[in-house]
Amino acid sequence: MYEGKVSGQFSPVTRYHAADYATFQDGRHNCVGFRRTGDPRKGGYEKIVGGIFCTPAGRTLTNEQIVQFIDRVRVQ
Repeated sequence: MYEGKVSGQFSPVTRYHAADYATFQDGRHNCVGFRRTGDPRKGGYEKIVGGIFCTPAGRTLTNEQIVQFIDRVRVQ
């Protein structure tokens, strides 16, 4: 479970396909968090999918890693 007690340096929200994401720092880790919504429904959405991915301490997070992460997360 992600607690984010030392999270900071959030980027502006960026759009990628049907997802919104932002990068941020969590201590010495570079991270990305995203949310992707399904079809609109009365009072909300069909589904909302989200996730957080952080690199090992000291590693950078590339744009390729970000889009691969977003593309690969699926509801099971």
